[in-house]
Amino acid sequence: MGERVLDLSTRGMLVACDELVVPGDPVIVSFRLARSPRWYDAEAEVARVIEARRPGDPGYCAGLRFTRFDLSDRGDLLSEIAGLPPPAPRRPLRADYARSVQRIRRSRVHG
Repeated sequence: MGERVLDLSTRGMLVACDELVVPGDPVIVSFRLARSPRWYDAEAEVARVIEARRPGDPGYCAGLRFTRFDLSDRGDLLSEIAGLPPPAPRRPLRADYARSVQRIRRSRVHG
């Protein structure tokens, strides 16, 4: 399915895909962190497919949700990724227009 992990957490991963996938597809994954000799094995399912249609999309990818991942392995993974910076957002954050209207109303009432 793919060999490059773009994002990883204890609940799942984002994988750059070499093959077409469909949400719900079962997957068995084996992976290791670049700086670690330890391998992790888990069962997952395709939770989301990114088809690279929007600017900033990283290409054709699958979001995998772990469905079976040993609890001790999950804890070890958490220890290994703790302190690593989260991935940078690929798209700009959406403007929260409702919040900006609330601020304007508050400033008129209290101002």
